[in-house]
Amino acid sequence: MGRKLELSGKRFGRLTVIRENGKKNGRTAWLCKCDCGNYTTVQGSLLNTGKVISCGCFRKEQRKKAQRKNFNKDLLNKKIGKLTIVEYLGNDLWKCKCECGNYTTKKRSYLISHKNDKDYSCGCSRKKIDTSFIGRRFGRFTVVSYVGDAKWLCRCDCGNTSVVEKAKLLAGRSKSCGCLRDEERTIDITDKKFNHLTAICFDHVGDDKRHYWKFRCDCGNEIIAKKIYVMRGEVKSCGCISIAKEGSSEELEIKNYILSLNKNIKIEKTREILDGKEIDLYLPEYKLGIEYNGSMFHATVNSVYDNVDKLYHFNKFKLAKEKGVHLINIFDVDWESNKQKIKMYLKSLLTKNKVVYARKCALVHVDYETYKDFCNKYHLQGASRKGLSKYIYGLYYNNELISVMCFGNQRFVKNKEGYYELHRYCVKDGYTVVGGANKLHKYFERTHNVKQIVSYSDNDFFSGNIYNRLGYTFSGYTNPRYYWYLNGVELKREKCQLKYLKEMYKDIYNEALKENASNKEIYVMTKLNASQVYRSGNTKWLFNLREE
Repeated sequence: MGRKLELSGKRFGRLTVIRENGKKNGRTAWLCKCDCGNYTTVQGSLLNTGKVISCGCFRKEQRKKAQRKNFNKDLLNKKIGKLTIVEYLGNDLWKCKCECGNYTTKKRSYLISHKNDKDYSCGCSRKKIDTSFIGRRFGRFTVVSYVGDAKWLCRCDCGNTSVVEKAKLLAGRSKSCGCLRDEERTIDITDKKFNHLTAICFDHVGDDKRHYWKFRCDCGNEIIAKKIYVMRGEVKSCGCISIAKEGSSEELEIKNYILSLNKNIKIEKTREILDGKEIDLYLPEYKLGIEYNGSMFHATVNSVYDNVDKLYHFNKFKLAKEKGVHLINIFDVDWESNKQKIKMYLKSLLTKNKVVYARKCALVHVDYETYKDFCNKYHLQGASRKGLSKYIYGLYYNNELISVMCFGNQRFVKNKEGYYELHRYCVKDGYTVVGGANKLHKYFERTHNVKQIVSYSDNDFFSGNIYNRLGYTFSGYTNPRYYWYLNGVELKREKCQLKYLKEMYKDIYNEALKENASNKEIYVMTKLNASQVYRSGNTKWLFNLREE
């Protein structure tokens, strides 16, 4: 046994050892007095190795020094990757010049975390400047060239030039050098006709600073609407022409597509099925209803007409389900971005496909890239992200992939063995795989210790019948999600969180603070003239194989 060390009277940093003081964590401990006057008990090994040199006062002093450090100068003129830091802008933001000549703004935390990244830049290292943006028109602006720091040189139709942020162009906040705003305020449209509406007189200026006018429709009704919407043609009547009688042009496009599949399909507009609520396109033979929802007319906030309740589409879906009707809600943003796959889905519901039996198919494990290409081509929602879906299986018929199903761990139940989530089931266009979903699901059950599987169906498109066939039970509905509709573009609610809005629209955000707005997100977005639109929500399904 080694000789026991005697530490009494010795100094270690700020500590002077007084005497041995029993055991601490199984090791000899010593009572020490710190230079600050406090007493503490420390293991001898920690004293000898220098890991403890005070009662804790030294660490506190260092922390205070760090807090007093002049952080608005310490990064100035330093180079991180391809960026040279040239100016502190306040609020933890730094202006940087990239080697490519562009200027960009970065947070301190981003800069420090990339201090060893030689390729860190304004973005030029990972992507080229979007030259396709040059020449695009936004109001009276024509984009001329990129000037750096996410700003573009634009030429106004009046001849002036301005440097404008790309975000403001896309959001519709910058449409001219200022001449358009001045002209719009003074233009008198009295007695002028726009489609089915004739301007009667100016009515008021709204909270959004837009001019509202009174218009007379050809049917005799009078409405008050935003002048800009009427002049752009976004509002063409009081509602009697395009919607109630003829249907919108998009409704007619969907109707004509269905008739191209089968000209004998009966399609009607009706209020008899859903207790007075209208279905734009109803196919009685299939008990299928299709609603086309223009975002500006189905908004909960900043609608063209009356704002709808946020549960409007969900309640309509639920009522239709109770009546045995499969109701599909097609929002304009989906029709614009995903038209071909929506048509593909309608085709699968209304026409006969090539029938293949699952017992004649080979079941194989599928890699993510193969699954991704397949789902992005044939599934309405596209593929789930790579880190989410860990277990992917496919059915091959004559060496051709015709169906996939993928699972992952439950997102909201962490580190619980046996709890999984079904993310996608997808079949190739033109095929019906009899027993396909059941074969893939049973294989997953056999190869995993399944206790519970959860899944969600999108109420905008799906009735969820497949889950009943697989043995799932209904578990409830999720709260409907919303998006913001701005200048014809869908903005996901995640992109409109306050942490982003106060950076992109600082002036409006500060105005919301000054006005003490109860909902700052709604305040900022309505100032941008955006409309808040709620979808139909999701249905939650549960599959329980064995009890815990």
